[in-house]
Amino acid sequence: MEFWLILKVIAAAITAGFGVWGLIDPVGVGRFGGVSATEKRGWGELRAIHGGVVFALAAYALITRVPSTFTMLGLAYLAAGVARMVSIHRDGASGRRTWGTALAEVSLGLILVL
Repeated sequence: MEFWLILKVIAAAITAGFGVWGLIDPVGVGRFGGVSATEKRGWGELRAIHGGVVFALAAYALITRVPSTFTMLGLAYLAAGVARMVSIHRDGASGRRTWGTALAEVSLGLILVL
């Protein structure tokens, strides 16, 4: 396997792991992201988006290994990173964890897109 494909598979596997975490423990994922739900329906939303959607996108990339699936996953990460940076600027959501998450999203995004 070529170097970039290995990195892409690792990035997708990390993403799938986060998706599994979101499916199993939406409360923990919410705490990690600084998000809380006021109703049980909100935890279902976290489980669906941070669990189901994230896992499905990553799993499909891992199973098919079609280049465009890695690109799509990378673009999602880059969009999340840009949105997080907008939040840092507009919402004052600056902090070590926020910057670290933005750096991780942009890094994984670039690996998956390149």
